[in-house]
Amino acid sequence: MIYSALPGMLRAFRPFSAPAGPNEELRISDALYSEIPSTDFSRQVLSIETPRLIVQRLGPVTWSDLGDCERTVDTLVHCRLEPKWGKLWCAAKSSHGVTALPNAAAASA
Repeated sequence: MIYSALPGMLRAFRPFSAPAGPNEELRISDALYSEIPSTDFSRQVLSIETPRLIVQRLGPVTWSDLGDCERTVDTLVHCRLEPKWGKLWCAAKSSHGVTALPNAAAASA
């Protein structure tokens, strides 16, 4: 889709070949990214390539802005997916005088 909408955008990637196997990663230097112009992906690619987009119907989902660690841990606790480090993180936050998340504190009790 990117190549169709912005053919020149991917020119910098031509020297790289695809990974040899399915579990191998393509290593690209950070310097390469400075050669790629800034692009509004939604406007310059998705809005042009709408015939190639696919929509999948989902069941009930919730939205959470995972902008910081507290929101992330709170969301994981809410989904009953709290990792082992979640309780430790909440305890560390509490011991430093910062209020722990209500859901995380309840889950660790």
